[in-house]
Amino acid sequence: MDNSHIMLLIGVLTLFSVIGISCGLIVHDNCPPHVKDRDSVKTSFVFMLISLIFVICFVIVYFYLHMLHNHNAIDIKRSTQMGHYK
Repeated sequence: MDNSHIMLLIGVLTLFSVIGISCGLIVHDNCPPHVKDRDSVKTSFVFMLISLIFVICFVIVYFYLHMLHNHNAIDIKRSTQMGHYK
């Protein structure tokens, strides 16, 4: 079963989410001090950091499980006979 389109979709969504979260962190660092001191801005900064960690953990776990599934799906006996099996 070919699921390369799902892998591509996960990769693109991850790229966009990391870019968006990074831009949010850059904007937070460059905003004036009187804006940074508000509770809502501090809360959104914490949520951005948590979402960045969540996205990174999700991608690592998803790709690890995908590689593990592909590794276990290989039929060793057939692949070592080089096409000369009966």
